[in-house]
Amino acid sequence: MVCATCGSADVSRDAWGDWDVAAQGWVVRTVFDSAHCHACDGETRIVALGD
Repeated sequence: MVCATCGSADVSRDAWGDWDVAAQGWVVRTVFDSAHCHACDGETRIVALGD
């Protein structure tokens, strides 16, 4: 997965994490559409490499 603007793989998505009492760790509940590229330092669209 890479930034659609610059091709960097240094990208993040917004998500909700829930505490799992049994596992004593965080689990991802849902991932949102909002994405950020740390190389561009701004909002972006994330694409699969090769798409």
